Amino acid sequence: MTPVETVLGPVDSGALGKTLVHEHLLSVSEVTWFQWPHLYDYEALMADAVADLQAVKAHGVETIFDPAALGIGRD
Repeated sequence: MTPVETVLGPVDSGALGKTLVHEHLLSVSEVTWFQWPHLYDYEALMADAVADLQAVKAHGVETIFDPAALGIGRD
């Protein structure tokens, strides 16, 4: 099958399993975050994202594409 570029390098598309192709795990203006950091609890946001990922994994999702652009909280 066709290779797909991932953060860990190329992966055969047949190995991706059930895939969500446009999900944003965290979406926040980095400018806003920098100017008003007290508005965000990074640890809580990450814990929520992990909980969400565990929930979708429990439903058989194996791969998520997060096409976040620079400046909206890529991590």
